[in-house]
Amino acid sequence: MDKLKLSSKAEIEKAITHFGKEWESEIKQEATHFPCILVSSWCDDLEFGETMSFTTVSLKDFYEILN
Repeated sequence: MDKLKLSSKAEIEKAITHFGKEWESEIKQEATHFPCILVSSWCDDLEFGETMSFTTVSLKDFYEILN
C-alpha cells in the first residue's frame, strides 16, 4: 500500500508519474475531490496478473460519517 497527498487537480500528474502511466485512467477516475489522499494497493495475482487498485480519502468522507 502506498499513499500520496493530492492538494489540487494539478497534482494528479504527480500521482501518474509516481505510479506509472499505465494507471492514469484509474487514478483520474478516483481523484475527484481535493484535498485528498490517494491510496494504492498492488497485487500480483496468479490468475489475473499484476493489478493496482486506487481509492481516495478526503475530508468530505469524514463529514458524511459525522452527519
